[in-house]
Amino acid sequence: MASSSKTTPPDLGRAAGSQPSQRRVSRPSFHGIRWRKAWRDLWLHKLRSLLVILSIAVGIFAFGMILGARNTITTELPIHYMSVVPASATLHTSSIDDAVVDSIERLPEIAVATGRQSTIVRFLNGDGEWHDLQLFALEDYDNSGINIIHPYLGAWPPGEHEILVERNSLYLTGADLNEELLLETSNGQQRSLALSGLVHDMNQLPAQVTGTPYGYVNRDTLEWLGLSRDFNELQLLVAEERFDKEHITRSAEEVRDKLEKAGAFVYWTEVPDPGEHLVEEFLPTIILLLTTLGLLALLLSAFLVINVITAVVTQQQKQIGIMKSIGARAGQITSVYLRLVLLLGVAALLLAIPLSALAAHGFSRFIAGQLNFDLLEFRPSGSVLVLEIIAGLLIPVLAALYPIRHGTRVTVREAIQDYGLAQGGVHQTPLDKGLAKLPVSRPLRISLRNTFRRKGRLARTLITLMLGGAIFMSVITVRASLFNTLEETLISQGFDVQLQLDQPYRRAHIAQEAARVPGIAAMEAWRLQQGVLVQDDESDGDSVIVYALPPETELFQADIQAGRWLLPEDETAIVVPTSMVRNEAEVELGRELTLRIAGEDMEWNVTGVLEAFQPPIAPASVYVNREYLERQIGDYGRADLVRILLDSSTGQTDLQVRRALEDRLQLAGIEVRSTHTTSEDRDIFGERFNIITVI
Repeated sequence: MASSSKTTPPDLGRAAGSQPSQRRVSRPSFHGIRWRKAWRDLWLHKLRSLLVILSIAVGIFAFGMILGARNTITTELPIHYMSVVPASATLHTSSIDDAVVDSIERLPEIAVATGRQSTIVRFLNGDGEWHDLQLFALEDYDNSGINIIHPYLGAWPPGEHEILVERNSLYLTGADLNEELLLETSNGQQRSLALSGLVHDMNQLPAQVTGTPYGYVNRDTLEWLGLSRDFNELQLLVAEERFDKEHITRSAEEVRDKLEKAGAFVYWTEVPDPGEHLVEEFLPTIILLLTTLGLLALLLSAFLVINVITAVVTQQQKQIGIMKSIGARAGQITSVYLRLVLLLGVAALLLAIPLSALAAHGFSRFIAGQLNFDLLEFRPSGSVLVLEIIAGLLIPVLAALYPIRHGTRVTVREAIQDYGLAQGGVHQTPLDKGLAKLPVSRPLRISLRNTFRRKGRLARTLITLMLGGAIFMSVITVRASLFNTLEETLISQGFDVQLQLDQPYRRAHIAQEAARVPGIAAMEAWRLQQGVLVQDDESDGDSVIVYALPPETELFQADIQAGRWLLPEDETAIVVPTSMVRNEAEVELGRELTLRIAGEDMEWNVTGVLEAFQPPIAPASVYVNREYLERQIGDYGRADLVRILLDSSTGQTDLQVRRALEDRLQLAGIEVRSTHTTSEDRDIFGERFNIITVI
């Protein structure tokens, strides 16, 4: 008997009226598919991905390192500088004693007044050569209260017959701690002092810039050296409005008036920008240069991203066509490739951020060392981190957006049929016809044709190569320009050896003794004076160095930018540098200006403006007729600056002739205060230029 039952279905036990169950299949979302494709493209082309990541990371690294160092230095330098309580003003005076300093400190507008002796002596280095040393003697090293000097290593404060050396200038002396340092003063007396310790003096320009070491002794040692124990500098700290330069200037003028009434003479008054270290005037320029290079590195990485993403999109044209054929929109496909770019950016950030932080720390410490302050702690800046993240994510995305959008706008038909050849068959372009005429092999002709077939790709590749080469060549060109400018400046100086005498001596006597030294091609004796620009409101302006020289000089080549050079018949004519015209409203071509020289206000007429190469923090140099100035100061026929041109100038011959000339002059009773050569200038500036360009 046939059975009437039916095969039991799998859902036999389901209650009546229930719907048949459907097996749930887990499928990734479309967003997940986009990320998977981005990861897949990243992983399948490991080498290409690594190169792009490195190119982005290098740009972020350079950008982050420079910004991090800039943020640290600009934040920490003012803090460290203010910790030494910098003077509001410094008056350079004739000799004043403790009683005068005490009387100034009792003025209600003055919080602290301290005296200091500053003089140039010479020391004998390990090579047997005499070099300049800036020697200081303080009233009280432990309780100065202004322009504080800190002990660093060894003895403190300097004992009798001992000298302390500023830590960053020790290498210039060629000596070590506990060795003897032989000094010679301007009166010719020589003494050996024990180098017993190092100090940290942030108030001075870094020795790497000046090329002159700094030494510190007590006042008893000054007398032992044959020098006066009185002060020639008066440093002031105003009681109120310490960051108001106008108030400080008024207070300094009141102090100057009081000193002059007491019989002292004030050569010039120095009022720096309150709270700003000396190097802050030119440090922003260096940082701007480095920041520009960091931005160029980022721009270069952006072009590399464009090239790589263009190649990826071109390679995957068929994939784009397939995605479009199943309904994908251009915006969705664009988001797939943007995810790839984001992954590359994130990977570059993970590599660049920690490395740039380490490099910024090291770079900051290096700059701090060059500026002579201690960077005790490095704090990564949140703003720098945010900028790095923005640069690492936004710049690659913006760079890749155009090639992605351009590549994803093709139709399905164009994407599938794109074989890399022009549609419609082979078409002879003018370029093809030109290449066909070249006497080269067929493979090379095909390579050239393929190179020029995609002009956009060729243009992007060339731009990347040109930008990379331009960055490199720009740095090399700047370096060459710096050194070329240095050489032109040294040539325009017109001398190989310069000697500053301890006091004015008869020019005829100097010339007679110099003529006995072999190797000298030409010699000129000048007069050197310190001057102060008197502003229209009778207040003191910046100090200037006045060079009184013969107008027909052969040892100075003026680069006149406007007006003319001095003439023998000129009397009140003066030639000023362009920096002085730029910075002083009272100074312009054809206008009169007032300089206070040797205590007298003298009127001068600006007849020429010259271009001068000098550090931005150095006083401006002006040039006047020697004979006229000598008549004005009542000391005719004398000179205190000797310039020498040699028959043959090298580093060795400069030193030999300098040594022989010093010995000859000293035998004749002419004492030399300081010396320097163009070779030394070349070494000092060359070292600074190399640091900038290497970084």
